[in-house]
Amino acid sequence: MIKYFFYLLLASSSLFSFCNNDRDVKFNYKEFILKTDYRKFPPYIKFNLDRDLATRQIQVKDQMNFVVSSGFPYLEKVEEWSGKYNWEYADSLYKKFISSNIHHPSIDVFRQYGSFVILAKTTLLDEKGKNEKVVQTTKFYVTELMQTKYKGYGLLLYGIAKLNELNYDKKSIKTIAAEINEYSKKDASMTKKPNIKYSKELRLQVERNDSLNNEYRKKITSFLN
Repeated sequence: MIKYFFYLLLASSSLFSFCNNDRDVKFNYKEFILKTDYRKFPPYIKFNLDRDLATRQIQVKDQMNFVVSSGFPYLEKVEEWSGKYNWEYADSLYKKFISSNIHHPSIDVFRQYGSFVILAKTTLLDEKGKNEKVVQTTKFYVTELMQTKYKGYGLLLYGIAKLNELNYDKKSIKTIAAEINEYSKKDASMTKKPNIKYSKELRLQVERNDSLNNEYRKKITSFLN
């Protein structure tokens, strides 16, 4: 399962339908929402890891066991799980687990994973209209990802664009975008090629995902104006 999980983190087979490489064209967040399937964004979960590969695999297993003790599923079960439970249930599960484990050393791993599941795998972002609970819940989980320095910029961009569509406070959106932009400047994965020895195909897929992720990161700056 750990090997499977690493492969999903490194090279999701998801294909994103939107990527505007013309940086001179103003980012159209409505077009982005319309053309992008947010459910296909891969997870970019940051684990607490040592340098030794064998030790790291054990650490990922231990940290994921902590995460799923909350009631959230393992990654390979998330599609089935999200078909059974709505975002309100996931939200209540998340907040209950946080309140009971706030000082756990792996709590930020849970915050990233749980927020990813709620934003990318439930129907929260499909909700329409001026529903204040939907707006505040969306803002909460985008902020959770921002505070834990999540590096899945596509999902972050989608969340910010959705808040903008829902007419959330522009200054607050700008603050979130500014925080993401600031920590993303130190994201080494955006400036160096991954060293993957498994196969050329896997390496090319990871490089493609990183290239797309970098485009999304840059588009977040459009909300700073």
